[in-house]
Amino acid sequence: MVVILLGPPGAGKGTQARCLAQHYNLRHISMGEHLREEVKKGSDIGAIVCDFLKAGNLVPDEVTVRVVEGLIGENPKGIILDGFPRNLSQARSLIQIMGRHPEVELVIIEINTPDDEIIRRLTARRQCSKCNRIYNLITDPPKDDEICDECKVKLIRRDDDKPEVIRNRLSLYHKETKPIIEYLKGHYPFYQVSGDIDATSKQIMEIIDGHRPQVS
Repeated sequence: MVVILLGPPGAGKGTQARCLAQHYNLRHISMGEHLREEVKKGSDIGAIVCDFLKAGNLVPDEVTVRVVEGLIGENPKGIILDGFPRNLSQARSLIQIMGRHPEVELVIIEINTPDDEIIRRLTARRQCSKCNRIYNLITDPPKDDEICDECKVKLIRRDDDKPEVIRNRLSLYHKETKPIIEYLKGHYPFYQVSGDIDATSKQIMEIIDGHRPQVS
């Protein structure tokens, strides 16, 4: 099975994906985290995507698809992918990629969260510059003000978590990503779950359990 998590930035895709990956022993592929790591390493891909990420703009499709194909590899079984696809072009590429693996079931889940809640969450998000751990001053604060619990260094606000950038990212999501939902519905099982922090995990797990092979 391959699980695709869709939703606006800040909907909790990364948090949900990490929990699900651990629970179901899936390989978690986060496009956002991977591309930011490439920027940090100063790789060729990182140099290409750096300015796009800082401005909250989408990375060019040909770059994103190339990265995804490399990450998925020849055996896409047991993957949970968040941050891809983000527009129709990427959705078509996804269908081509999965078309080479007809034995693998793909399930698409959208986490639906209002824009106002997204802005509230993301402006409160902080990250450790050393270990990359993500905190949220509202829902998951550090023990000591804005200091990382593990590394004891001051937390930072990412460039893409500034209010003006968040609004741009949300605008891009509604314009570019939402239309792919109707497109993908015609090809794969599609579900929408609430963005409520307490209820989301339970809803997603019920969906995945419904598609997992039953062991007699």
